[in-house]
Amino acid sequence: MTLKNIRAVPASEFKLHFGVFREAAQREPIGITSHGRVSTVMISAQEYERLIRNDARRSLYAHELPGEVLNRLERTEMDAKHQHLDELLK
Repeated sequence: MTLKNIRAVPASEFKLHFGVFREAAQREPIGITSHGRVSTVMISAQEYERLIRNDARRSLYAHELPGEVLNRLERTEMDAKHQHLDELLK
């Protein structure tokens, strides 16, 4: 499901009928729009828990990375086509 395929309601309508949309979010995601674009999606607590449980992403500090990964990162070089970006740091 993409944002184009979800039920979308303007924020003003969502505010007026919060209870109705809270119940609807138990069955389907509800997109809340601002200026015609979905800016927020309301989902059930169960769906949120499922998403979090299945999310394998992790944030690590550099000292937590395996040595081989650190070695590869240290040897990495920037593509020459991006060299102009170094000038922005000066």
